[in-house]
Amino acid sequence: MVILGTIESIVFGLWFVVVGYYWLLFGYYLLFRYFENKSLFNLAVALFFLSLAIGRGFYVVFDFYVSDVLWWRLGTFFQWIGLSCISAAIAVKLFTKRIIQYPFILIPIVIACAILLVPYRYVDTLRLYLIYVFAPIYAIIIPAFFFLIAWRIAGRIRTGGLLCGTGFLLLYAGRVLHATLIEPWLESIIGWNIFALLPPSLVIIALFFIVSGSQILGK
Repeated sequence: MVILGTIESIVFGLWFVVVGYYWLLFGYYLLFRYFENKSLFNLAVALFFLSLAIGRGFYVVFDFYVSDVLWWRLGTFFQWIGLSCISAAIAVKLFTKRIIQYPFILIPIVIACAILLVPYRYVDTLRLYLIYVFAPIYAIIIPAFFFLIAWRIAGRIRTGGLLCGTGFLLLYAGRVLHATLIEPWLESIIGWNIFALLPPSLVIIALFFIVSGSQILGK
């Protein structure tokens, strides 16, 4: 039986709240927004939250209960499937030609499949590439494309793009805090207790921005 300390219990509870929000938002965007207007944007956002919910569930098991790399691989697989879904949502709003949309959507799927299929002896190398190459690229690209939507389209769409862009900046800020180079340095400055609470707290704040922006963009 795994016994968690006070701070660990709070962190676990915050991640539990995050996963609960993911499931709630998946149901909302699928059952209410998508069936209301059959918008592919709303369907992509619904699948995005579904992927994040499943992926974060695997991460919770890996972080708090079983340090088996299989759980990390499953969690990371669904996180990248989620990236493909939000890339589809952006592609629907930003690009009209499918020849541009498809690569934008398929690249995260290819990375997700590689995470599951690569032999175990190469997992550490793969994690380095994910942390220092692919993840930073998408941490910049996804918010940038939402800001591009805001720049190109005026009115309420601009507001939605700005909100989503800000939300994804905060979302990926929480992810960056787990990076191997950042975590020890920041933890030594602010202490482990505060550091451990930052990622789930940033994700919860980011969700408010993302949901607010998606409400506008999905209409």
